Amino acid sequence: MAASRAIQGTLKPPIVVQAVNMRSKGKLTTLDGSIGNVFWWASALSNPAETGTEFSTLVELMSQSIAVFDDEYMRSLQGEQGFEAIAEHLNQLELLFSFEKPDIFAFTSWINTDFHKLDFGWGQPCSFAILGKAGPEFRNFTVLVETKYGKGVEAWITLDETRMSALQKDHEFLNFASPSPQISSL
Repeated sequence: MAASRAIQGTLKPPIVVQAVNMRSKGKLTTLDGSIGNVFWWASALSNPAETGTEFSTLVELMSQSIAVFDDEYMRSLQGEQGFEAIAEHLNQLELLFSFEKPDIFAFTSWINTDFHKLDFGWGQPCSFAILGKAGPEFRNFTVLVETKYGKGVEAWITLDETRMSALQKDHEFLNFASPSPQISSL
């Protein structure tokens, strides 16, 4: 958000979305026979004009948004009414995104997924990463991953060049981060 403010001079209403693992939420027997990722988006919007602490406000709002995914909500997604519940959530997201060109920041956490322990016959990997060209759908996207030896968290941050340049110069960010060399798509 500070990078956006540095480029634009003001901060647009930030919208934060986070992928929520639906398998760990509630006791859905309908997921027992399914494979692959089952996730849904939690979202939060904060108007920086109304509060001086937009980041802490967004964190609190995101916590509240994730808390909605309880047993009762998960049951509402099943059966005949499931489609209506999903459609309502999509309508709420559409309303949220209808602000004039909001800054959208997406997050997902791969912590506690044991990616570093995968073995496809070559042994465990020394590292892993997301491959491919980061198109506009993956701008302002952060993936949190635990380090190989569990002594920290890596944040893979995808931003456009202007925002990334501003972030790399942000002293508050650099107080909490140890940036590694830039990894770019080929």
